[in-house]
Amino acid sequence: MFVSELRLAVQNRPRWWYVACILALLLSFIPSVDALRSAVLPLALLLPLSLWSELGTREQIHRTEELVFVTGGPYALLAASYLSATTVGLAITLPAGIIFAINGAFGAMFAWIVGLLALPAIAFALGTLTGSQLAFETAYLVAWYAGPMNGFRPLDYIGAEEATVSSGVTTAYLVLAIVALGATAFARRKT
Repeated sequence: MFVSELRLAVQNRPRWWYVACILALLLSFIPSVDALRSAVLPLALLLPLSLWSELGTREQIHRTEELVFVTGGPYALLAASYLSATTVGLAITLPAGIIFAINGAFGAMFAWIVGLLALPAIAFALGTLTGSQLAFETAYLVAWYAGPMNGFRPLDYIGAEEATVSSGVTTAYLVLAIVALGATAFARRKT
């Protein structure tokens, strides 16, 4: 089911999207921890926006809820979809995580992992609860612009600054990811 969800997530994207993903992957090899945190990761993690915004809404949009939830159950699909969405973000930015580890930037590594876990979880929760892609797309673009790009710490989901990690904001995003997945599972239970 995971492979099917991953294939479904990345297929039929415009050609420029694949090229941009490869470029983001290559840029993730930049050895500067600060450049990775403040520019490369926030920009690279914009690429899965359209993919993540479909989480929780795809079945409603295509009117396949009855078919999908009967065959595999809502929790199996939730897990497969969430893991595939997280895998896309990981695949685009994996070199950055390796560079964080090599340089001993464990705060940056923690924030990177939390960002990869939180963004698809929030997308899934918003998509499932609102039935709309627009809720996540709007929230994510506002958070991206205010947080990592302009230093508004409460919205810095990727830990672009070390102060974000040390202040506990990153830990709050980890808790938010868990709550979002729980809310999604609860909403799916009712389906």
